Amino acid sequence: MRGLSEQELPAPPRVRVSPQAFPRIDDVCAELLRLSKAGLPAVIENVDALPLEDARRLLHLFLHEPDIVQPIDPFAALLEAMIRRRKVSLWDLLAPAPPRAREDAEEFLFALPRERPACLECRCFPFCQGYGAWVGACETWRAILSGLSSAARALSAVRSPSGAV
Repeated sequence: MRGLSEQELPAPPRVRVSPQAFPRIDDVCAELLRLSKAGLPAVIENVDALPLEDARRLLHLFLHEPDIVQPIDPFAALLEAMIRRRKVSLWDLLAPAPPRAREDAEEFLFALPRERPACLECRCFPFCQGYGAWVGACETWRAILSGLSSAARALSAVRSPSGAV
């Protein structure tokens, strides 16, 4: 019997973490660190509902804490897409599941150019595509996407022999 290669091993399940279930953002950070040390990837739920500074704190933890060795989504998925220059948006990662919510989202996107033309000119639009405006969290998602974009550029420059991004 042959052993399984690393690529054949099943990925560990992603643990859902809802910051609203914790009394303080530091407790959320501690939980994400604990999960990472245990080898478990995480998904932060309801990022849209976080105060801007709490979202920044979680992003900083993801980008700069050396003990975070497991993916924390949606940050990890967005950063990977940026580095690999893959098309992915917040809609792809966070889109609403109930049919009525999907219909509302489609109506919002149809009206976006007319009702929120500034969205189309935003530097975060390629990844946001209006999602931040739809959930009322533009500032939060702009901060997250800008931070991830800076990190992606820095990582790409390190990986690129010419330093070009």
